[in-house]
Amino acid sequence: MQSPSPKKFSFKFWLGLTGAIFAAFGGYCVFLANSPDKDLYFEREILSASDRSALNQAVWAVINWKKWFFSMEDVQMVDANGNVYAMKDQVLAEGALIRFWVNPKKGMKKKFQLLASVVEYVPEKKIRLRVLEDTSSRLTMLFAPLEWTVEMLPTDNPEHTRIRGTAHARTHHWRSRVFGSLSERIVMNQVF
Repeated sequence: MQSPSPKKFSFKFWLGLTGAIFAAFGGYCVFLANSPDKDLYFEREILSASDRSALNQAVWAVINWKKWFFSMEDVQMVDANGNVYAMKDQVLAEGALIRFWVNPKKGMKKKFQLLASVVEYVPEKKIRLRVLEDTSSRLTMLFAPLEWTVEMLPTDNPEHTRIRGTAHARTHHWRSRVFGSLSERIVMNQVF
């Protein structure tokens, strides 16, 4: 009887090891998919050369927001029936409803809208939005609730402002549990 050649043994060993690693990873993903929902967080800070008063003037006028969001086609305040307010009434207030028209530039069927509520607004300090509706159901299917917070914090220099953006989401679907557990920062960066 001839013993297996070292080359064949080595190939079988590495093939078996690779299969075991993939099986273990697959089992771990199944475990994560069936685990309880969890909270995901993402935070980013930047330093602005503007003071809080100037930043507040820019934030207060909702029509300015489309300049700051990637792939944003339009942003407008709407009433409870979805009717857009007149241009002079497009100013931020607690309890306001804001509609975001998002165009990821990947074809007409990829466009979608988000409806968010202003949960908290403290002029020159903080704004917190909660996503209520997503016409594509991509975000609302994965996360419930999903909130974005932007804080304007003082610095040692009164002419500058530290801006802190935070996203908070609770997983609501097996995909958000798996990907949120494996790469929370990447998932929340995409959502923010």
